[in-house]
Amino acid sequence: MRESSKAFQYYVLFSYFPKSGKSLLATYFGVVSVYALIASLTSGRAVVPAIYFLVASLYIASIRVAVSFFDMKRSAGLALVVITLGLPAEIVGDVLKTYGLSFSILPYLTTLVAKGILRNAKKFVLCIVVAAFSQVLFYLFNMCNVLGLVVRQGIVVASTLAALHTLSKLKKIDVGNGIDVLSLANAWAKYILMRDPGDLEDLFYRCGVRKTVVAKYMRIECSDGSKILLLVPGVHFGPFRELGSSPLPHLLDEELKRRGYEAIIFHGAGSHELDIATHHEARIFAHRLVNAVLGGEMDDVELFEFFRVHDGVREALVLPTGKAYLIAVSNPLMGGDDLPEEIQPLAEELGRKYLGVDAIVVDCHNVEGPRELDPKAFLPLLRQALSRTSRPCNDFEASVVVEEVRGHVRGLCSHKVKLLAFSCNGKKLGVVYLFGNNAVMGVRDVLRRQLIESGFDEAEVVTADDHLCTATTFDTPYYAVEASNELIEAVRNAAIKALRRLSRARASYGSVALDTVVLGENAFKFLSLAENVGSLVLGSIKLWFVLFNVLGVVYALLRATHLI
Repeated sequence: MRESSKAFQYYVLFSYFPKSGKSLLATYFGVVSVYALIASLTSGRAVVPAIYFLVASLYIASIRVAVSFFDMKRSAGLALVVITLGLPAEIVGDVLKTYGLSFSILPYLTTLVAKGILRNAKKFVLCIVVAAFSQVLFYLFNMCNVLGLVVRQGIVVASTLAALHTLSKLKKIDVGNGIDVLSLANAWAKYILMRDPGDLEDLFYRCGVRKTVVAKYMRIECSDGSKILLLVPGVHFGPFRELGSSPLPHLLDEELKRRGYEAIIFHGAGSHELDIATHHEARIFAHRLVNAVLGGEMDDVELFEFFRVHDGVREALVLPTGKAYLIAVSNPLMGGDDLPEEIQPLAEELGRKYLGVDAIVVDCHNVEGPRELDPKAFLPLLRQALSRTSRPCNDFEASVVVEEVRGHVRGLCSHKVKLLAFSCNGKKLGVVYLFGNNAVMGVRDVLRRQLIESGFDEAEVVTADDHLCTATTFDTPYYAVEASNELIEAVRNAAIKALRRLSRARASYGSVALDTVVLGENAFKFLSLAENVGSLVLGSIKLWFVLFNVLGVVYALLRATHLI
């Protein structure tokens, strides 16, 4: 969900440092070298840069000890942020022969991280000791007088108290279910930094709700022996990376492939409220669902010619059968995000009322854009889809092809495309299936055009709303799939093969109800909380460092004019 981008940025920030720890360490000591060089030139004493490098080394070591799951790279990253934020006061101070001011604010961010995330009240004291020791060194080597030492140590104490004040405000924020926000932050950090999902998924599970979801599916058996399964699992594929049900499309795809089926796992109506709470629960759900789908008896269904309907803004490709209508919704004009969960029962009600059939809503998720939250906005489209009939398929053929994408395509979580092909009374439909989270405007048009040029009469593009590669970058929650020559070539090759492999087929339809633990409305609460907490923390950081730099510059000026 693009609207939660700030929330994603706040926690991805924990892991967003250059890949090379050595280069980051070099950058950190490069900044220290600039400070040391200016101080050396203005003081004319070799001991001054030596003090800078000694304190800088001790500070990194203290972070490494204080935060047990920080490696050297992240320790250097945190240290670099701290000394850079104090840059104005340090530069002015060095020019005016007031050295090492930036070291007095070392405890601030370290306290936030070590005590706020690690929740260790003892080890972070090391960083305060290093900051206090640095100012004592400058005093011992006659870089300040007793009053200056008092002012500097006052800043050390104030830095610590400012961080503790921020943490006290955070601790008052209640997540619910007996969980405070610092517990959530601690669990988040362990996952982001150590890839340990245990604590975070435990919180998700405690805050989750048990819900019965309905999975709907169509099995297609072809005369050439191939078997295809179109499946809408009834849950959402999130929240991100490997957590919860993010890998569910891949889990189902792999399990069904082992059972002899090539699957198209569609994204249905609903959003993060339908995320399964834990990866373990998702695996159980996938296993139970596959067993239920393949183990049950199913009656053949009569298929009818596919058609497309429009409401002026959105459109839907409809695959009708005698028992259920599959309605694949797109918004090619403005794009969109997750469809509201409520439109699935609305469609079922209309299906029973108009045609006496079930309804399966599929979110094509194929053009990136804002999310429509009002279920009633979809009623005109659903009414058109479920109040129309078409000719029976006297001659029905099907095929599915999996084609490797040779080359990098930004936004694809798995470098392959699937192409589902139907032929009804000689009229051919191609559906491109991408393991990505939405697509950039224009991608759908390019790929549909490619299919039609290849010989299809109608075409659609769907993505899995794949969250496996969500929250892996800092600048955005995810990259939507982008068009590329490699992707177009893969679709072209798949189209040729799919048309060639079409064979007579018969279809059957079914549904199954399964219970699982989903995040419910707490999913949006977590995202909102992350954004609010991030805003509070960043606001406090900005305020404190502006205040420090103002005080530091004033102190340096007073010191230079011998007023203190």
